[in-house]
Amino acid sequence: MSVPVDNALENNSIFLNIFLRNYDDTRLSVDILSQARQDYFTTGKRLKRKVCLTVDGEKHTYNYIIDAKGKFKWHTYIDGVLTEQAYMENDGYRIECNGLNGSIIKKIHFNNDHIWQKTEYFDGDENQPVHIYLPWLSDDKAAIAAYEKMDDIPEILFSLRMPLDTNMQKRLINTVNPAVSAITNCGFSYFANPDDEKQWDDMLKSLLVEYDKPKLKSDVNEDVIEDVVDDTVYFNLESLKEKNNTNDFTKTNTVFGGQFSFAQPHDSVISMDNQISLNPYDNANAVSQAIPYLENDCDDFESIEKMPEDNSEADKAVNISARQKGLYYGSLDEAENRHGYGRTQTDSGKTVYDGQYHDDKRSGFGVSYFKTGKISYVGNWDNDKQHGFGIEFRATDGSVSIGRFNHGSKKAISSKYDKNGNLMSVTNTFDENSKGGVITFNQENGNMLIAPADGGKQTVNGTVINAQGYLIYKGEFKNNCRDGNGTAFNNDGTVKYQGGFKKDKYSGNGILYLSDSVISGEFSSGTVNGKAVEKNSERIIYDGYWKDGLYNGEGTLYNNDKTYIIGTFKSGSTTGVVSLFDCDGNILYLGNMINGVADGKGELYLNGEKTYEGNFFRGKKCGKGKQFKNGRLIYDGTFDNDEYCDYGISYENDVQTYSGMWHNDKYNGKGVLYINNEVCIVGDFTDGVANGRINKIVNDVLIAECIYANGQCEYARLYSNDGSTLLYEGNIKDNKKEGMGCTFSQYGEKTFEGIFKDDEPFKNMKIITRELKPLELIDALKGTDYEKYCCFKEFAVEVSMLNGVYSGAIKKDMPHGKGTILFSDHRYTGEFENGKPLGHGVLYYGDGTVASGQFVLPTVAQSETITFSDATYYCIIDKKEE
Repeated sequence: MSVPVDNALENNSIFLNIFLRNYDDTRLSVDILSQARQDYFTTGKRLKRKVCLTVDGEKHTYNYIIDAKGKFKWHTYIDGVLTEQAYMENDGYRIECNGLNGSIIKKIHFNNDHIWQKTEYFDGDENQPVHIYLPWLSDDKAAIAAYEKMDDIPEILFSLRMPLDTNMQKRLINTVNPAVSAITNCGFSYFANPDDEKQWDDMLKSLLVEYDKPKLKSDVNEDVIEDVVDDTVYFNLESLKEKNNTNDFTKTNTVFGGQFSFAQPHDSVISMDNQISLNPYDNANAVSQAIPYLENDCDDFESIEKMPEDNSEADKAVNISARQKGLYYGSLDEAENRHGYGRTQTDSGKTVYDGQYHDDKRSGFGVSYFKTGKISYVGNWDNDKQHGFGIEFRATDGSVSIGRFNHGSKKAISSKYDKNGNLMSVTNTFDENSKGGVITFNQENGNMLIAPADGGKQTVNGTVINAQGYLIYKGEFKNNCRDGNGTAFNNDGTVKYQGGFKKDKYSGNGILYLSDSVISGEFSSGTVNGKAVEKNSERIIYDGYWKDGLYNGEGTLYNNDKTYIIGTFKSGSTTGVVSLFDCDGNILYLGNMINGVADGKGELYLNGEKTYEGNFFRGKKCGKGKQFKNGRLIYDGTFDNDEYCDYGISYENDVQTYSGMWHNDKYNGKGVLYINNEVCIVGDFTDGVANGRINKIVNDVLIAECIYANGQCEYARLYSNDGSTLLYEGNIKDNKKEGMGCTFSQYGEKTFEGIFKDDEPFKNMKIITRELKPLELIDALKGTDYEKYCCFKEFAVEVSMLNGVYSGAIKKDMPHGKGTILFSDHRYTGEFENGKPLGHGVLYYGDGTVASGQFVLPTVAQSETITFSDATYYCIIDKKEE
């Protein structure tokens, strides 16, 4: 005896629950949800239950209410932690399933008729599902659409044939490794894509030949349905309630589906204009109200009232499927075959077919039913196949197909409607080989697909017309999606795209026609991805690599001014190291770019010669850099917005002209001016001219400390060429002594005090000099010539110190160098060191005596001590006049 095999689930199966390996762990595998939904669909009555189970040492508690019109409540607790809860939505409800740590695992969506709509799986982010599954309409078997994201084209998974031998199942599952499984009203099945489905079927055929000995059905534990790959076990509540467990069904109003008879068939109501006027499952006699094509057959059809009662003796026991037994009530021929009118039901009393038979097969007019009791097909049959005019109903989406069938396939003109009565497709078969055409309507956008048909099914090639009647596509299709080679059109009839498609998106080699350019090259995911060239009627625009419709990677961009860029692009912009050339191929820029402009390190060129090297920011010279002219360096320093800024050095003929601070391309701040590469002016500048404190340097010697205004000196201290003697302090005009000032001897004695005109003394009078402050040293100029020459000569003019009045050079507020000090009874003119008269000097006594000589420390021998009221001197006198 061969191993029995269940066929793939029918396309009208009602999904009770689906499962995804690696997400639905054993805590979620106690599938009370499927059992509850099965009981509701079976009884058609309101269910209110509380179920308590102990699984793997954990206490599971389920509280739920299922009622008509979308009334649904659901709470699941595991060891007191809420793990599943239902939430109402506009058109139905969803169940959110969480782990014991509170993280979201999946969301299951149902409509108000409790029909499964969608399951979303999550991986940490509750707002972004990583896997999405929806029921999918298939012509011959149950199917599921698998999405990675909702905007992607789905992968279609189909129900697999299931052998009833456990070892055979294990070998198939371990080899093909289907990730998705589902429980429906028709049973359990794994689901796989067409390639894996073929591998499964091929291996199943081989295993059936290999397995000589049949596996007894008794070998299968009917208490569980075991997933041998991920060790998930789905419990059958009907078996669990009979065993020793922690269930307490008696203390609640828990109801089991097995306590009720199955719902009887309901009718479908079709209007004369082929629109669904009522829900096809709401009334009790679909046949009597069907369209005129069926009324002729109904005249000879026995009424349901003449049917035998469920509890009467059956005329024949039959096999409905490999695992399901059934009973037949009706006429038999001499060979005990079903012949004439009769009804077949399951052994539990659920009707599966009412109608005419011939040679034990459905032939003539009849009605078939889903296991829920709803009508699946009403019309003519032949040899167990739909044949002739009929109406087909789908429970998964509520759609209705009306037309003529040819042994199970739609033949001649047939139409299909959704649950709201909207036309979905029209099929026309016009020859003996079932060849013809299919027109499919998209209710969302109004598009119409016209394609040849073979065997009642759409072939590869087709044409799409939009709701306004414009041709928008012509080419190859797969699973109702553009797939293969094709051409997309604009509404005005012009070509929009020509080339490869995959899952309704541009893919492979193609040409995209834009309003002002054409892109030819590689496409994927609906846009340019890979190597491609963009050009217009006049020139190439871009030649290189793309990503998501934008320039990305190595490429060449050709500009309107005939310059072109070779380098790296990112997200449509030039980003990375590039080279910019003029139309003759001469380089203009070499360096880094971001978003199409120079940014980072780079070099500028003009006529092949470098004009700048350094940093850029947003297309402007910014930061450290060097500027060149005619191949020579003219500036080395900091830039900002294409201008010299902060610290920098300017050059002329390779010789320094200025070193210091800049702003707006001009000297601004503190700096040093050079003449013939020698330091000349040190101090403050504004807009390129001296302005403020200035030191003048000649031959490396400070010869003037000045105050400038707008490039002109207006006050100064003038020193001797060796810098040792103050010669003049006062106002200056046109580089001459002008206004109030003083001249001094080499020992700081005033030689004239008053007003000067045209560089000469004019009028003697007492004056007050201005305060000169030292030049400030800033951090940016430390270690430069500025730090060296921002020195300040300390000089006192008639300042009280050492009990007298001093004029001359000082150091640390003490006489140091040449100077003169006045007392009430004498004066000293000569040299000082650290506040003491040391060196050559002259003493002037109050009585007119003058003594000159070498003034020394008191420890020097042969020195003479000269004492006055306020000072004492030690001198080796070389001359004395009385």
